[in-house]
Amino acid sequence: MNVSSFFVVISASNDTTVKVWNARTGFCMSTLPTHKDYVLALAYAQHREEVASAGLDHAIFLWDVKTLRNLTPKNNTVTTSSFNDEKDSIYSLAMDPAGSILVAGSPDKLIRMWDPRTCQQIGQLRGHTDNVRSLIVRPDTHEVCTYYPDNFTISAALLFVQSCLLLHRSSLCF
Repeated sequence: MNVSSFFVVISASNDTTVKVWNARTGFCMSTLPTHKDYVLALAYAQHREEVASAGLDHAIFLWDVKTLRNLTPKNNTVTTSSFNDEKDSIYSLAMDPAGSILVAGSPDKLIRMWDPRTCQQIGQLRGHTDNVRSLIVRPDTHEVCTYYPDNFTISAALLFVQSCLLLHRSSLCF
């Protein structure tokens, strides 16, 4: 992602941190030690310059990417907001470019939908038979595509209608 005049990479880790890196120099610009357990997922809202992080601690944090580069080593844990998925750990996240919808996949076989601007849950999708490991939101249609490891299933759902549009149940080779 491009923040002002340089490119950054944001990474999540089992050491409970989110790190912000200068992609050109490899320098770690900031370490965000807010999570209490493994951080498994990141999502980026391009038009809002926000990143969401989540993991095994049930917490979702939203970070203002523009602010992160100005932080000092003593003050590097600014979040714009945070909220909890009290029911389960979070294995996957996705956000639309406008930052108007955030989806989270977890081991309880549900996809929960959040409005990151209000930190309120706005719905959920049921029907998976295993952990939801991967998500992506199509920016032009507000469809979410999911992957979960039960028989290599990929599905697509329309978020605002909250119903399954397509189910693909066979091996994939890319």
